Amino acid sequence: MKPKASIGETTIPASATSGNIGLSRPAEKSTKSRKTKPAKPTGMGNLEAKWSIGFVLLFAMLFLVVIGMKLVMEYRAAREDIIYSRVFSTTNYAEQVRSRIQEVTARLDTTAQMLAVSANASQADILQFLNILETENSIQAVSLLEPGTDIQNAVGSIDFSVLTSVLATIAKQNQLAGVAEDTSGNNHIFTAIRIENNGQSNLLVALISPKWVQGTSSQKQTNLIADKNGRQFGNTTNASEVLIAQQLGMNVDETSYHIRTRLIGGLEGKGQQGQRLAVGVVTLFQGSLVVFQAGELKIDHAAWTRTLIFFLLMTIAAWMVVTVQVG
Repeated sequence: MKPKASIGETTIPASATSGNIGLSRPAEKSTKSRKTKPAKPTGMGNLEAKWSIGFVLLFAMLFLVVIGMKLVMEYRAAREDIIYSRVFSTTNYAEQVRSRIQEVTARLDTTAQMLAVSANASQADILQFLNILETENSIQAVSLLEPGTDIQNAVGSIDFSVLTSVLATIAKQNQLAGVAEDTSGNNHIFTAIRIENNGQSNLLVALISPKWVQGTSSQKQTNLIADKNGRQFGNTTNASEVLIAQQLGMNVDETSYHIRTRLIGGLEGKGQQGQRLAVGVVTLFQGSLVVFQAGELKIDHAAWTRTLIFFLLMTIAAWMVVTVQVG
């Protein structure tokens, strides 16, 4: 006999109890199967992420700026190397011209001493001296000018127009070396030695062939020589305009040694308009001798291409780093 439930108590059948126990397990499974959502980042964490990306982008921008500046510096350095090389070769050329003139002048001085010792030398002896001087030194012409001598009948083989120009130049500038102009348009370089003998002042003048001074040249490279007053000689057919040193803004004086490079646009000729002109200036006795060398300036394209490829690879590597950091 089952006991009766007291008042206020509820009797739970066994079947119901067992059913409730069985139903509690699925509830536990549903609780375990829920996915926990990640917590949203706080405001401080979001700010730190933005700062990190900003620093990476700033680094990338600075890197690209440095790369650009480096490329500009490399390009300028390449051009400066070419200009230096051109000026260096031009200066060497000017030095060779000056050395040649000094050599001829030294021979003239030796001959002048011989003529001074042999004051009573005959005209034939003087001619022999001068002929030997011309032959041994590849001098174009030599003349001995004596006071009161008719220039047209002067000893030697120098043209009358050239002698007139030489005398005018010496009288005007009081120098014994320079450039002589003649009416034929074939300008010459000359050097002269004064001979003091028995109270008389004779002048021994020698002219050097412009062909020797000019040397070899091509259409892309022209050697031009002038004195500080703009008188020019040794020019090729590619350059028709007389170049005056002062017009190029050069600082040419009688004592210093100067090297300048100028970008000119007035040089006429084949493929030379507006190209860079290298200038070498040497002091020649009491005057200055200016050597111009005009021609194309070419950068080593192979070396420049290698430089561009190198910096391009560095830029790509930097971009990859930025991409990884931002991603």
